[in-house]
Amino acid sequence: SEDASAILSIHASRELSENWAVAREAATPFQGRCPIHVIDSQSVSAGQAILARAALRALEKGVSPDDVVRMVRGAVDRLYAIFYSD
Repeated sequence: SEDASAILSIHASRELSENWAVAREAATPFQGRCPIHVIDSQSVSAGQAILARAALRALEKGVSPDDVVRMVRGAVDRLYAIFYSD
């Protein structure tokens, strides 16, 4: 947090892992120093990677951290996975 204007932390679905809750708790002591946004991707693996890549691309284009957080949170509800097995 010393070198960042904000931190975006994207985690696997809280339905599958406790990491999201642990990250929210870990961010608490830093409140007021650096905005830390802990996001439940409601996904795992590929869905989580898609969100992380989209956030990185937006930041590289100069999008503000607050707008990136809004974008990622909005994208979570639009992630779908389709699996096919014989």
